[in-house]
Amino acid sequence: MADTPNKLKIQRKAYVGATLKKDNTMTGGTIQSDGSITVAINPANLSYSVNVKYDEVEIPGSTHPVARFKNIQPESVSFDLIFDGTNMIYQNDEGVLEEIEAFKKLTYGYSGTHHDIGYLEISWGSFIFECRLTSLSVKYTLFDEKGNPIRATASCQFRSHTSPDEETKKQKQSSPDLTHVKVVKAGYGLRHMCYEIYGDTKLDVAVAKFNGFTTRYVSEGTEVILPPLQSI
Repeated sequence: MADTPNKLKIQRKAYVGATLKKDNTMTGGTIQSDGSITVAINPANLSYSVNVKYDEVEIPGSTHPVARFKNIQPESVSFDLIFDGTNMIYQNDEGVLEEIEAFKKLTYGYSGTHHDIGYLEISWGSFIFECRLTSLSVKYTLFDEKGNPIRATASCQFRSHTSPDEETKKQKQSSPDLTHVKVVKAGYGLRHMCYEIYGDTKLDVAVAKFNGFTTRYVSEGTEVILPPLQSI
């Protein structure tokens, strides 16, 4: 099927050096020449989920543990795709089994050129999701007189993928080697900030001194500069 803007498209990708680029090493059936598949029937719905992990941190002098950010788990997207061979919904010149095999080849077929299964980009309207397939379940729901499947539902789940370069950029935002500016709030003082940035509450005195404070107990609304670790 030709590339259609209002149809969900799955583009296979592979690393060339440190950059993800279109991968057209998988061919045949409904796979297009650029290494993509455009579905004939859009999903009826699309589910998105993400989990954020925290560590419970006991802060001396605090009555409640602090939820310290640990990491963000990969985002997840799932949806069902219908493959139909009745020719009542769309003209299918391939057949359901052939469509399913092409879909499997594109999404997790092993490439001898890249020595890996595919990285994927799902696009549908303004929705773009860089990912990898994590699960695929196919249910055949209609058969012809000879027992050949003529309709199937593929339940797909994908997890987000971030390139190493992008991940490094994200991690630098909380790096102890950079300067950060925080604001004191109720229940969020110098000790909390120091643990969040440096992983050590005992640096609160040094941070207070760096900012010119006469005490480590600072009033709410005060801006605090947390310099690179080597500066304190």
